[in-house]
Amino acid sequence: MPSAATLLAGVALFFALSGSVVAATRIARNSIGTAEVKNASLKGADLAKDTLTGTQIDEESLGVVPRAAAAGSATTAQAAAEASHAANATRATSAASADRATSAGSADRAASAAMADRATSAGSADRAGSADRAGDADTVDGRNASDFAAARTIFSVAVTLAAGEAKTVVERDGLKFVARCTSGVSTTSGGTADVFTLSVESATDGASFSGPRNELDGSTGNTLGPATTESRRIAIQQSANTGVRVVRVPSSPVSATSAGGVSIFLGAGGSVRVGFNQYRAVCTFAAPVMVTSF
Repeated sequence: MPSAATLLAGVALFFALSGSVVAATRIARNSIGTAEVKNASLKGADLAKDTLTGTQIDEESLGVVPRAAAAGSATTAQAAAEASHAANATRATSAASADRATSAGSADRAASAAMADRATSAGSADRAGSADRAGDADTVDGRNASDFAAARTIFSVAVTLAAGEAKTVVERDGLKFVARCTSGVSTTSGGTADVFTLSVESATDGASFSGPRNELDGSTGNTLGPATTESRRIAIQQSANTGVRVVRVPSSPVSATSAGGVSIFLGAGGSVRVGFNQYRAVCTFAAPVMVTSF
């Protein structure tokens, strides 16, 4: 039986040898190469993430990726010339936004368009309130507008008269305004005067007139016609002492209407003026005139 010393020496030798074995089984850094690795023995899980790059991989040794079979025409596809999917791809590239853009492009206008559809009607709607009656706009109670619209002419007249002279001032539709100048007419005071008269004449019965001197309003027995006496046809009469230079303004204008509906207004919008011994004439007459007809 071995002694205790022998046993202790054996145990010490065992531990010493074990340390050498453990040390001998340690792998030195970068000591494992292709020869030490069994083919197809490494798995993806054995490799650190992102440790293999193009530098470590021989691209030519790789096969064609199944879904990249048409990649051979990709060069052409970039130009979208003949690649089978390139035509669609070109549209598809913008299709992602096109689906939205088509709507969006229209949407920008659609916001206005939605209102525009209403605005088209609305533009007319302001006037549409009267549209129900607009169909009858050309007529009023079945009569043409021309039946109500009066033709109107505005002008002015100015005449000079020598003693004993008469002039027609205005003439329309059988109506005639005649100015006369008389000199040396005896007065009640024993002197003489220059006298101006404006008479209204009508070629047909049924006319009427109104003035500061006389009025024939057209009522029964009170109309102006060919048989009306001179004294009743005088519309204006003014006088001044012979040789005196003066201007008279009658108290009111003169109007007359023919049997056919033509009206003549002397002094409308202004004054009738009768002058004596002015502008180398014994009598002068000036007035604005308006002629209307229905």
